[in-house]
Amino acid sequence: MPTLVLLAGPNGAGKTTFINRFLRQRAEAFRFVNPDEVARGLAGEGAARDLAAGRLVLERLDALFVERADVVLETTLATRSHAPRIRRFKAAGYRVELIYLRPPSADFSVMRVARRVAQGGDVPLRIS
Repeated sequence: MPTLVLLAGPNGAGKTTFINRFLRQRAEAFRFVNPDEVARGLAGEGAARDLAAGRLVLERLDALFVERADVVLETTLATRSHAPRIRRFKAAGYRVELIYLRPPSADFSVMRVARRVAQGGDVPLRIS
């Protein structure tokens, strides 16, 4: 039975660190989909790049679904676009697992994001 792992949590929760430390040992078994990595591979910046990356992530998930690949999707769960796909994976016989990383505090997340930005990493968009 193929597996879809949703590695979820807010920005700065440590999702990518978790993947690198704990899930890479099973890398041969899973295909990893990380929207931040997809965005880094695109030209430009800001909302246009993020929207293009989002479309590519959805296309990648659709392709992996057709392959019946085991997938790890890194997500903040802040978008509704994943819900229909998750239901489709489940209806097709996928085992769906949720790993939710909760930081100890909001300040902890802010500190991690600030450190990432200082090192040239991505900046989450503020939506008001």
